[in-house]
Amino acid sequence: MTQHASEGTSEVQAAAAAYIERGFSVIPIKPGSKEPLVRWTEFQDRKATPEEVACWFQQWPGAGIGIVTGKISGIVVVDVDQKPGVEDSLAKISLPPTYTVRSGGGGSHHYYRFPNGQPVPNRKGYLPAIDIQGDRAYVVAPPSIHPSGKAYAAENGLECLADAPVWLLGIETDKRAATPESPFEGVTEGLRNDAAARIAGALLRKLPPESWDTLGWAELLRWNESNTPPLPQGELTVVFESIKLREEAHRIEDSDQIVHDNAPAISLKDLCAKNYPATKWAAEPLFESGTLNMISAPPGQFKSWIALHLALCLANGQPMFGHFKTDRQPVLIINEDDPARLLQERVNLLGADHNEQVYFRVERGFKLDDKSTTVILDEMRDKEIRFLIFDTFRSVHLADENSASDMQKIMDRLKRFTRAGHTVLLIHHNRKKQGTGSASDGQGGEEARGSTAIIGALHGHITCRVSNDEGQDILVINQAKIKGAEGKPPFKVSINRTLGDGNKPKMSFNYAGEYRQEDQATKKAVEVILKALMETGLWLGVKDCVELEAGRTKTVRLALKSLVKEGKIEEKTRAELSGARLRTPTGKGNQKLYAIKPKDSDR
Repeated sequence: MTQHASEGTSEVQAAAAAYIERGFSVIPIKPGSKEPLVRWTEFQDRKATPEEVACWFQQWPGAGIGIVTGKISGIVVVDVDQKPGVEDSLAKISLPPTYTVRSGGGGSHHYYRFPNGQPVPNRKGYLPAIDIQGDRAYVVAPPSIHPSGKAYAAENGLECLADAPVWLLGIETDKRAATPESPFEGVTEGLRNDAAARIAGALLRKLPPESWDTLGWAELLRWNESNTPPLPQGELTVVFESIKLREEAHRIEDSDQIVHDNAPAISLKDLCAKNYPATKWAAEPLFESGTLNMISAPPGQFKSWIALHLALCLANGQPMFGHFKTDRQPVLIINEDDPARLLQERVNLLGADHNEQVYFRVERGFKLDDKSTTVILDEMRDKEIRFLIFDTFRSVHLADENSASDMQKIMDRLKRFTRAGHTVLLIHHNRKKQGTGSASDGQGGEEARGSTAIIGALHGHITCRVSNDEGQDILVINQAKIKGAEGKPPFKVSINRTLGDGNKPKMSFNYAGEYRQEDQATKKAVEVILKALMETGLWLGVKDCVELEAGRTKTVRLALKSLVKEGKIEEKTRAELSGARLRTPTGKGNQKLYAIKPKDSDR
């Protein structure tokens, strides 16, 4: 395996680069673990780019390496554990010499070339102590660290990779050796995960989605009790949730909800001659009526508060933030993240007058599928609701948000609402900052978590973050995307906490003007410069202030100009200051220097 790592690159990064060069699909693994650090299903169908992999290991320096097995990487791995019964299992199969890895836990991974044209499935518990890592599986690769603390180590080189043995080619039909005739019979320890997955799949295919977490889960628990011994409930839950995601994805693929317009193409002349109605806004100019929109932010940045505030403004026809005109209309909020009690407290703090034009569906297990979409559309029609809020977006679907194809299908489903004339608002989280583990506070739309298919489908998108302006808590709102108007520059919203009638606490949000990042930097520079001038009693130049970390050169110049204009400091050239106390003794005579302006009594 040839390594092409630059000087200073870690052993793991060099190995990852070499695996990529070999044609393997690489993913990052949690340090000292076997768990992926990313939603790895996407990389069952596409290989991560060298840039993506380099970014992962920059973000998680101690990460291990995972290799996705199967056709994507051209390998199948026989995973042999040192467990009771391993000798009997090895006696039933052949393991020709090939590239082999010792896992650190006493087991071994035997890599073979993936057979052309022959599927090899992922088979946990193929035989006691033997798993087959084929399509849609992964293995942890050298030099990653095993949970035991020992490193995975290769016994030989990848040039020793051998063709798959004949018995692997028949694995798809050779299930009787590893599983009972009926999957609903109890199984032994080595076969439980595979059997649980098949049973969960069979149950969910027969049941409507609204019964999965009740009837489906109950049946799976009942089956598990017949195993020897039963699978731990935590592991069973992981299997069940995984199969739910897969079954939901299948149902999305099978649904035929896309509306096809078979009208002939329109000519440029006819297009330009059409009279389209003026843009109609739900909240002008942030959210256009009949479109798909989003508010995204890290946790704790008031995005759910803003959604509630907007809902109350829309229901009463009041301006959003006391500034942006709204079109009065009923609102439905589907909230799967917060308990009803918390929502009650928040709307009361916001001064809700129990307006009947705001409706809630709270913690009902809502998931965005064909049936639930139809139910909500019918309810919105019956109650004449025109604005729909999902809080949060991630909690109302089962698809992989990092998969462009999965997310495009969800976006197409949401378009059923917009095609019916409804405005949709998604409340969504930002992705993690690289190298920190904390959520990003960036203002760009690219900070929103998940596939770019989400951002691409949006008509309007705002982000928010908490800041402080002269001791006042504020929100900085950035219009990351808008299609129906010219984008607004970032603006401030004050967070006001007061006491109302009967000393009851109240909260409100009010527009506080444009937000200029340079204004904040200049304020900081003014504070640093004044403090330095007062403490030292010296004359300082622009370069001196920059060295004192007052800010960049442009910012320092603005701060000094502002202080001179306000009469707080005075300005003289170096030539005019013969004998004065200077921080930097030498320089050009026309250089401007600054000091605290003395009071008239001091002159």
